[in-house]
Amino acid sequence: MNGKYLVDYPNGNVIFPTLVIAPGLRYAMDGIIFKQLAESLVEKGVLVARFNWSFFINDPVKGMPSDGFVSELRELQEVISTLRQDKRVDVSKIFVLGKSFGSVVAWNVFCADSSLAGAIILTPLCNGNIDHYPISLADSRPILLIGTENDPNTSLVSLNELANGLSGVVKMYVVSGNHNLECEGIQGVGCQLQEAQNFNQRIVNVGILIFAWMRSAMNLAA
Repeated sequence: MNGKYLVDYPNGNVIFPTLVIAPGLRYAMDGIIFKQLAESLVEKGVLVARFNWSFFINDPVKGMPSDGFVSELRELQEVISTLRQDKRVDVSKIFVLGKSFGSVVAWNVFCADSSLAGAIILTPLCNGNIDHYPISLADSRPILLIGTENDPNTSLVSLNELANGLSGVVKMYVVSGNHNLECEGIQGVGCQLQEAQNFNQRIVNVGILIFAWMRSAMNLAA
């Protein structure tokens, strides 16, 4: 798929619910969070698609999105459109997940495409306001919001404001860690090893949350 995309397929010859992951500004599709989430969800029968933004491919360090995110909106829409042609994708059960910058793009694509089954907003950019996430009171589709306890980019007050303003079936969770689910300032080799294990477990726990939410969302739509 043009070198920018990676699709992980579960075993079996059936159609699968599908999750499309929109990455962050500097967080690539093969980052450990996305890699482990994909592995976890594929084991549970979810097809997972990941990709990198063109600006990141061109310059991972200094590349910046287009004005108004026009190119990035188009790129995510193209990924979704390509997946709809895949006979292994259940087109009625395509979900989008966006992390950080990717959550802004994913949110806008989700709002514009009523055929998408639901949206997952991971570590959103809402510190003090929710302007990046315009609310449509007419939209009743399921939405999952996941913030962290120590994220300078996410105010939990703003996250609550977003959750309370939505009219759909909204779930909100706050997990430990910073913007990338890490705990900072850990000293000592033993403590650092323990934190590495805790970090992996946090990703596992987020995967469990996502799968449980997707399963509930699909039951609601059935």
